[in-house]
Amino acid sequence: MARNDHQEIQYDELISWDIPEYEKHSRSFRWYVIVGGLMAILAGFSLFTPNWLFDTPNYLFLIIIILSAVAMILLNAMAGNVDFVITTEGIIIGDRFYDFDEFKHFCVLYKPREELKVLYLEFRGILKPRLVVPLQDANPLEVRDILLDYLTEDLERTDESNTDFLSRVFKI
Repeated sequence: MARNDHQEIQYDELISWDIPEYEKHSRSFRWYVIVGGLMAILAGFSLFTPNWLFDTPNYLFLIIIILSAVAMILLNAMAGNVDFVITTEGIIIGDRFYDFDEFKHFCVLYKPREELKVLYLEFRGILKPRLVVPLQDANPLEVRDILLDYLTEDLERTDESNTDFLSRVFKI
């Protein structure tokens, strides 16, 4: 049983798998040196800017740099797994239930050469971001076949979004 707005919902589970709560990239020591160096350069620039550019040091920018570094470290260290369940009534991610009516369409991208195996779920509302769900060990064809009974498929999407691509390449 899942809960949404304090209502009990009965459902039959069709397929489920564990997904990471946040995407956790495997980063090399070199990546940390490069990113740390860039942050140090930006921090130095924020404190020691030329007088012709700013009259005073930019402490707000320095705080943003420090908070970004702390957030990246904490998210990477605290990332756990949650259950992703497709049911006859909707989708459950962790403790949150989403009715199929909340979604506009879906797309399953599977490109073994690029190590890309994800499910995109687009919400109807423009204020909700799309859900990008790693398929992990789930069979992409089985997931697609199940979702076709409940949602329309976005056949125009043939590749991951630019932001997802950049996030994967730069491991951020």
